[in-house]
Amino acid sequence: MPRDAAAQGGGLIVYGKVSLALPAVPLYWEDCAWLAFGAALHASEMVELHPDGLVVEVHELRYPGADYRCEVAALAMSGFLREALGLRGAAPSVSFAKEGGGAPVFDWGAGSVSPPPVVPRLP
Repeated sequence: MPRDAAAQGGGLIVYGKVSLALPAVPLYWEDCAWLAFGAALHASEMVELHPDGLVVEVHELRYPGADYRCEVAALAMSGFLREALGLRGAAPSVSFAKEGGGAPVFDWGAGSVSPPPVVPRLP
């Protein structure tokens, strides 16, 4: 959506004139950070395509309660942006390590951004 359309509401600035409009429901801060990181992976491409600004609207974030990893929000955001905008930049992925009980191993692709730290979720 063009930048002016979200000027009245709150949002999260990702990079320059690229921002996220978050849903009106409560989200964990980790989910917001990882959604923003997924968008940041493609921020320079989005600025090139939309120099006047771009707001990415997040309407909902649903996930299964078991085995949820907040990093998946970044993968979902990146995948959505790549498909919706035809972006070709970083393509993050996840694989599962054979050792360590099959723990997920995230690869964030080439780029200059670093992922947010993963911290234990407080009860």
